[in-house]
Amino acid sequence: MTGSNHDLALRWLVRTRRSWIAIQVVLLLLAEAGTGLHLHPPALVAFLAALVVLDVGETLWTRAREVGEAAVVRHSVVDLVALTVVLLLSGGAHNPLAATGLIYVALLAVALPARRAWVATAGAVALQAVVVFAPDSGLEPLSGAHLLGHLATFVLAAVAITWVVTRLSTELRERREQEAVEERQRATTERLAALGTLAAGVAHELGTPLGTLQLLLEERADEPETAAMLRQVERCGALLDRLRGRGGTGEHCAVDLVGWVEEWRRSAPEVAVDVEACPGMEVRGGEDGWRGALWVTLDNARRAGATHVRVTAGAAGDDELEVRIQDDGHGLGDEPPERAGEPFRSGWGSTGLGLFVARGFAESVGGSVQLVPSEPRGATAILRMRRVA
Repeated sequence: MTGSNHDLALRWLVRTRRSWIAIQVVLLLLAEAGTGLHLHPPALVAFLAALVVLDVGETLWTRAREVGEAAVVRHSVVDLVALTVVLLLSGGAHNPLAATGLIYVALLAVALPARRAWVATAGAVALQAVVVFAPDSGLEPLSGAHLLGHLATFVLAAVAITWVVTRLSTELRERREQEAVEERQRATTERLAALGTLAAGVAHELGTPLGTLQLLLEERADEPETAAMLRQVERCGALLDRLRGRGGTGEHCAVDLVGWVEEWRRSAPEVAVDVEACPGMEVRGGEDGWRGALWVTLDNARRAGATHVRVTAGAAGDDELEVRIQDDGHGLGDEPPERAGEPFRSGWGSTGLGLFVARGFAESVGGSVQLVPSEPRGATAILRMRRVA
């Protein structure tokens, strides 16, 4: 339950308290005028006055503070105990307000998690039992069967209210969460569709000049500087192929972690990378796709402030290769791990599409990309590749 919902619950609890205080005053006046019964001992009048003062004080105290679950629980405990005292001073089970505790049961079933709501229900039942079996109230005593029936009715009503309300609240909350997820997915799909149209146009427009540049660089490939530039142009060409939908999902490739990492480090020499080789390992998917996925995780580590990255590889089951990229950067922060990799969500000012695209490629060839927090700091990217039999 959010802070605004807690604030709403507290407002309803305040209204409930004020209502039964007012009703109790009216009942006292009616009893005095209509029956001649003196049900307003000084202790009861003083206690009701103290409740009014408490209500005013709590209103002023909570006005400038954020309301949380603790405030709701504290207010409910005070009210239920106060209601019990009022009932004990004004006729016990004879008082028509004896069933008011059910209102608190319903409100707390809405405001609290299910387990705590049941605890609150048990507390309300226990206080009701105190009222029912209290000593002589000065009125004609009720029979034992009547009192037991009264308590049983209260218990059954409280249990039914708690069960129905908690179940309904849970289902409504799950539905709202599902609708929020679907809304995010719709928004993401629309943005990706627009981005796909733009990407196709960009790929078409850049294809010709990049091809020309590649031909010019290949003529001077024997020069060291030109060779580095040619590698970057080839990388751009591979990215354009992926934008055109030619990701090489049906290909196989040999995993060359050392070579891929060394190639990436030419553009990021400030990051120290320890890499474990896995010679002779064939996996499903094109080399450009898996190399790009690895580079995306390394780029994310660098943007997160990592100065040291460790890349390890090992078998995961009979048909998978697991590559772990662990860094010492800032980690995921407050971002839930399950939402890492969603498009247009990034903590470094970028679009957040890199990990999303890498995950899409991996899943298209039977693999996966996952990002999890590391201890004591940093994050770990896990690439799972489907091995070729």
